[in-house]
Amino acid sequence: MTILFGHHRPLGAGVAGSPEQVGNGSRLRGDGRGMDDRCLVAAVDDHRIVLLGITHLLVAAHGRIRLGVVETSVRALLDGPGRHADVVLLDLVLPSEPDIAANVRRIREAGPRVVVHTNDTRPAVVSLAVNAGALGVVLKGDSEERLVEAVLAAQAGEFTVSSALAYAVVNGPRARIRLTARQREVLTLVARGVPQKVIARELGISVDTVPSHLRRIADSYVRAGVTGLTSTELAAQALVDGHIELGRDDVGD
Repeated sequence: MTILFGHHRPLGAGVAGSPEQVGNGSRLRGDGRGMDDRCLVAAVDDHRIVLLGITHLLVAAHGRIRLGVVETSVRALLDGPGRHADVVLLDLVLPSEPDIAANVRRIREAGPRVVVHTNDTRPAVVSLAVNAGALGVVLKGDSEERLVEAVLAAQAGEFTVSSALAYAVVNGPRARIRLTARQREVLTLVARGVPQKVIARELGISVDTVPSHLRRIADSYVRAGVTGLTSTELAAQALVDGHIELGRDDVGD
């Protein structure tokens, strides 16, 4: 779905390079760039109500921001005039495009800078976007002023986080924990309640290697100030932090 301020149109209706109406009724040039120096902002979020809220919020930022298109997917953004934006507000969790780092990189490679706009406060998840090149983190509960501040900072090439909680998520010691793919596999199976001997068999590793992985994971958390966790508690903490995910079949009703 593509929304242009003041009216709606179906996904894919935009033609690359064609003039598009933006927030104040002005038009874009054929190259997608505006006729003035205000920051041209696009947004990607899979919730229509959030997109409408962003539309009204940014249009109210008179004199500083122009709103281009808002889309429900990165693909739609990059296939249309949204790729010409100065800054893209990007929701972290897009069910149709779950690779967070890839989403950020695709937008950055097209030119726009990225500000994460999310309710997700899991350190590992937010860090994926930041490490991929996002220039800001804004929580959806933050004020309008903080959102505008983060957008304008990104336009200037400056990194910013817009609240104490977001700052803690990005800069806290747990955000710096890095787990290997094998460690995440082990933790996922632990979270599912699989015994260590079965984990070893499923992953094709020795029985002694499983606790070795868990000790290394525990050491990473100790360095981040989290101590005394059992293997089950480690898996639970990794789930909270966003290092591992459990599918619907793994979660009880």
